[in-house]
Amino acid sequence: MPSVAGAFATDRPGLVHPDFVLGDRDGSTSDPAFREFIAAWLRERGYNVTVNDPYKGVELVRAFGRPEEGRHSLEIEFNR
Repeated sequence: MPSVAGAFATDRPGLVHPDFVLGDRDGSTSDPAFREFIAAWLRERGYNVTVNDPYKGVELVRAFGRPEEGRHSLEIEFNR
C-alpha cells in the first residue's frame, strides 16, 4: 500500500498508513488468535500495526480462509 492514501483509492484521502495492516475480514477468515500472534510479533519489533483498518482483506482471503477447518487466511498490507 502507498504510505499515504490517494484521493481515489479510499474514502479517507491523505490518510497516513501504518507500517502494516492485517486484514481478516473482521475475524471471518482467520482465528483472531492467529492474527494477534502476527500483530504482536510485528509490534514487538517496533512496527505500527492496525487490524482491518483501513483494509479488511479482499476476495482471496475470503475464498481461502476457513478457520473452522484450520485454514487461516490473512491479508498483510505493507507500507511502501
